[in-house]
Amino acid sequence: MRISFINLNNSKEVFFIGNKDPKKPSKSRRKGVYKAADNSSLPDSFSKSSKVGKSGSKSSINFETIDTWETYVRKKLPVPIKRVGKNCYRGEALLYTPKRMNELKKRGVERVIDLAGLEHYDELCAQKGFDYVAFPIFSECEKNPIFLTREQYEKVVKESWPRVEKYDDNEFDRKGLQFIKDFKKFVDVINEGKFYICCNRGRVRTNLALLMNQYFNPKWNGDKSLRPDDDEKVLLQEFYYKLSEKDKNDLGFSKEFDNNTRKSLDIPDDW
Repeated sequence: MRISFINLNNSKEVFFIGNKDPKKPSKSRRKGVYKAADNSSLPDSFSKSSKVGKSGSKSSINFETIDTWETYVRKKLPVPIKRVGKNCYRGEALLYTPKRMNELKKRGVERVIDLAGLEHYDELCAQKGFDYVAFPIFSECEKNPIFLTREQYEKVVKESWPRVEKYDDNEFDRKGLQFIKDFKKFVDVINEGKFYICCNRGRVRTNLALLMNQYFNPKWNGDKSLRPDDDEKVLLQEFYYKLSEKDKNDLGFSKEFDNNTRKSLDIPDDW
């Protein structure tokens, strides 16, 4: 049986580098940068199978016998699965090597967190008895307003879509607020534990997601040894600048946790 998966490897994992100097945030930034004070009315942009088998349970695909070049490469050069907490692991998408999911099941993993939103992944998880949650919110950082200043995002929009006659300033606020709302949901799922988190190859997006969880989730009691490189630190700083005091309260920030985060990310004292 031969199956060709579509759109499994077309996501760009490129970081957009904005303000390189962490000591000098843009003058146009301000605390609670978004115009709207509340994002509760925004829809959830993630998908979740709350019950095992609910999503993709009727799939007739036999994932164990898929024969493609990708499965051959993944089996020869698999990305190591690493433990990041009690019953919590990270690695690559297991669509091509589904037998590895049997070991995760033995280790107490109950749900898969998919950061890439890969096609058919929910069906595989249903077959294997895992809950499935998709959070494709960490993709295309170079175009995501949560990691950009307003001026940078306007430039990206005009360069990416040159036919846009008028830049919609509200889009910057709307997409940024949406990301923050979805990130709070992501943290809630992380705090449930017993997960396997992955993007496609388990590298860029997985690293960023775990870094953001480590620096912005006070309830996380798993591995905290990850350290951002210079590019990742810029993204984490930009996210911190966008958080309002209400957002911090919703995430459970204490004064001590906030101070530690600021210190770790080189956030200016007068911010």
